[in-house]
Amino acid sequence: ELSDDGSVYVEPVAPVQPEPTEEELAEMAKQEQIRQVTAQINDLKVQIAASDYKVIKTYEYSLLGEQAEYDMETVHAERQNLRDQINALETQLTELTAE
Repeated sequence: ELSDDGSVYVEPVAPVQPEPTEEELAEMAKQEQIRQVTAQINDLKVQIAASDYKVIKTYEYSLLGEQAEYDMETVHAERQNLRDQINALETQLTELTAE
């Protein structure tokens, strides 16, 4: 279409984004893996924190000489399993960020 001054309107063209290089793709994949491992670590830490009350309550009961309602061997085993998973993921994270 012509404007009042006789010039022709040209629709602006969006700049074309270059395809990422193999190195850029590898770095993006690495960063995504780091995000996933970090999220897993945070989730496991939340699970441990959610069971803190059992440890505190059992300790309180033991100070009073009363029997606690939780089997501390089971609670400890569950919490240690979570800690072991966190340690393995933190090692993996260290390796990912060192590269």
